[in-house]
Amino acid sequence: MMKRKTLYALLVTVLACTFGVAAQAQTARPDFESLAKKLAKSDKKIADAKKGADVGTWLDRGELLEEIAGAHSLFIQPGWDVATVMLVMGKPQGVEQVSLKDKNYSVLHYGEVDVYASENKQIAFSRVVRPVVTDPLRLAYDAYERAASLDVKKKKTKKIADGLNRVRSMLFNEGASYYSQGEYGKAGDALELSVEVGQDALVHANDTVAMYYAGLARYYEGQKEEALEYLKKALDNGYKSNGEAICSYYEVAKEVGKIEEAKAVLESNISKFPAQKCLMLSMVDYYISQGKDPREALPYLERAIENDPTNAQLLFVKGIVLQKMGDEAGALQAFTKSNEIQPDFVDPIYNVAVMYYNDGVEAQRKAIEDGKKYDEYMEQANVLFKKSLSYAEKAMEIQAGHEGTVDILRSLYFKYRQEPGMQAKLDALTAKYPAAK
Repeated sequence: MMKRKTLYALLVTVLACTFGVAAQAQTARPDFESLAKKLAKSDKKIADAKKGADVGTWLDRGELLEEIAGAHSLFIQPGWDVATVMLVMGKPQGVEQVSLKDKNYSVLHYGEVDVYASENKQIAFSRVVRPVVTDPLRLAYDAYERAASLDVKKKKTKKIADGLNRVRSMLFNEGASYYSQGEYGKAGDALELSVEVGQDALVHANDTVAMYYAGLARYYEGQKEEALEYLKKALDNGYKSNGEAICSYYEVAKEVGKIEEAKAVLESNISKFPAQKCLMLSMVDYYISQGKDPREALPYLERAIENDPTNAQLLFVKGIVLQKMGDEAGALQAFTKSNEIQPDFVDPIYNVAVMYYNDGVEAQRKAIEDGKKYDEYMEQANVLFKKSLSYAEKAMEIQAGHEGTVDILRSLYFKYRQEPGMQAKLDALTAKYPAAK
């Protein structure tokens, strides 16, 4: 599962200039009853044979639906402080504290709309509880499309295009807001529709950011095939985000079984972003996860380390690659350096313990197979097991209860239980971490 990527900063920037035609000089709460009456009149007009065939009827309807969409958020922008909201909208009917997706909010109840403020007293988002109509932006898009189909002489082309562009921006804002709330299904719906509007003949706007985050929203919602489609669409239209978008595509493609396609995308782009660590690690992951020769992964890893020499994770991965190559001395050096940089990182020390433990087991096997060198191999095994024990105890100091480390210690304490202090260590370990039955 890839790390969650934020869209909030971009949302605040875009909202400041694209809130629809009715956002100008908004200084009071929207009148939902009046908007509902206007919509009812519009419904009658479009049902009328003559008025429903008039371009102006549909243009007016599109603008009205934009206004309704804005009203559903009270035209309040994320980032406003609570004091500003109260200054503009008046005192709320009530305030309550809620927790959503592990975040705490103060909810300001304004009748038809609830406004959610973060703990820093800034507005995070709004939710309409009694909408004038469901999905007004979809309806606004349909209205402008109908207007375009009736505008045979193309006299209203600019006005229609302007309306479609506003709807596209508002859909993006809506999707970004849902995305920030963790409502990924709704975010995907809005962002995908924003992309669709952008591809209208009167708009010609390939919004690659919307494509990319539509893909991420679908991924986080568990719709991985749909996610891959939009991530690929973003890449094909030039969205790279300094290479991070390519890494996202790789992760999703790998999960849906299209890793060779993902590798091809990596190879065609990796030279364009030489400092992007995730691209190098994705290439390393490909060679390791697919059982390829680890030597092919090493150059990408070395480049990543060159750009970030104090990254403990990269050095740890290098240790794994070298270990797979049979270079245990190099692996030990990389694991040790990783731990020196990040002393609380247990994995490199645990891996050294595992490496020595496995080598000890291998030496035991050779002793059994070659009776003439039994003592020699058993002495080697003893040295290796003692090294493993030392590193396992160190790993336990870093992270008490580390599952793999507990297993190694249990095995080795039992093996050396006749030695002074080992039985006591085994008893203490067993008491604290009973073996699974």
